[in-house]
Amino acid sequence: MKPHRIAVIPGDGIGQEVMPEGLRVLEVAAQRFELPLQFDHFDWACAAYWQRTGRCCPTTGSRR
Repeated sequence: MKPHRIAVIPGDGIGQEVMPEGLRVLEVAAQRFELPLQFDHFDWACAAYWQRTGRCCPTTGSRR
């Protein structure tokens, strides 16, 4: 079965703390129900990315 691709975009604030726990839940569920998941991690939509690039996401971001 082809893996389900999931974009992981934690954002700012509690997103940095909550996202890893949410991923753990998804990983356990995926194992339990034999679901292939692929997590694609992005650092968009956060202050650090904005400070580095002056943008909220790359111009090619919507294609990924």
